[in-house]
Amino acid sequence: MPGASEKLVAARELADEIIDELRTVAVRLRPPDLDDLGLVASLERLVAEARRRGFGVGYEAEEMEHVPPPSIALALCRVAQEALTNAERHAHGDHARVQLSAEPGGITLSVEDNGMGFDMEKVEAATDNVHLGLVGMRERLQIVGGALEITTAPGDGTKIVASVPC
Repeated sequence: MPGASEKLVAARELADEIIDELRTVAVRLRPPDLDDLGLVASLERLVAEARRRGFGVGYEAEEMEHVPPPSIALALCRVAQEALTNAERHAHGDHARVQLSAEPGGITLSVEDNGMGFDMEKVEAATDNVHLGLVGMRERLQIVGGALEITTAPGDGTKIVASVPC
């Protein structure tokens, strides 16, 4: 058939692209370095990735006396990932700050950006599933007994604080 060879090559290239994208999604769902290197190093990797894309991110982390359970480490890592993604893609700012601190009985993660902020009341009242990232962060923390606090206002940036007992 005329053109079959070109179509086969194009189909193979598309399949390779889909496989690469699926690998990326899988890594984002469960960062491979989380189990090997821990929460602090996984957050460092997220910050480094954002910096490579040209987004300014400051990072401070206290040394952890105790390694958090895998479920808590994953929840906090995913919250940081989502918060940084939101800051980069939607906030129209140029900088964020990630802080991780441990105190007796718990861990707190804070991600604050200098973006345009948003009206929290409108977001909470929305029923169109546009803000699934925020809902997902809250649900992940609830599963591990944690809480999410979002402080924002139009023109004022956003601060997301995730607190988890452990």
